[in-house]
Amino acid sequence: IWKKQEGSVPVLVYFFPLKNYQSADRGSVLVLRKFSLCLPEYEFRAFVYKRQLTGVSQYCYSQFFPHMLVRRTEIEKAIVQFFKETMRLYPMDNFVCDVFLTWPNDTSLPKVEIIELNPVIAFGWFAFF
Repeated sequence: IWKKQEGSVPVLVYFFPLKNYQSADRGSVLVLRKFSLCLPEYEFRAFVYKRQLTGVSQYCYSQFFPHMLVRRTEIEKAIVQFFKETMRLYPMDNFVCDVFLTWPNDTSLPKVEIIELNPVIAFGWFAFF
């Protein structure tokens, strides 16, 4: 199924059932979208448990970006606000979500966009956690 998202960019959405998953009745969605370059310092991994944001980690945990310390408060505020506003939309109660940030028009708060959303698995890569 092709859908239009954010203007004229077509997005392929394929619905398929999840097997052996507690929320299989909700189904799952595979979304392919236009690639956009993201600088590693603007990538974060968020952890949600029982529909509560429980932690956020820098995605590239082996690198240090000193210029990001200045923006720590606005980064935290933007990510927390994003999940408060969108939590009801997610098909799972527990999940890991990779996000990236952009600063449109040099605004004080960055825009948060989802890169990837996955169920929590025992052998997953948990960044700093």
